[in-house]
Amino acid sequence: MTSLESTLRPPSFLAELILQNGKLITIPTEDQFANGLSNLMTKYQETMLSVNNLVTDCYFD
Repeated sequence: MTSLESTLRPPSFLAELILQNGKLITIPTEDQFANGLSNLMTKYQETMLSVNNLVTDCYFD
């Protein structure tokens, strides 16, 4: 395994673009992508808020 192979990470999301009959089709759709990104950010926020503060200053509560 080379150093490049060890640093590659899987993508956070995949999108497919299809040009068909003069129109561009996206998979996932824009709404599906927005919902997925919203869910990802919600999970991130829940994770961050579940970690106890490392300082006792009430400013960080």
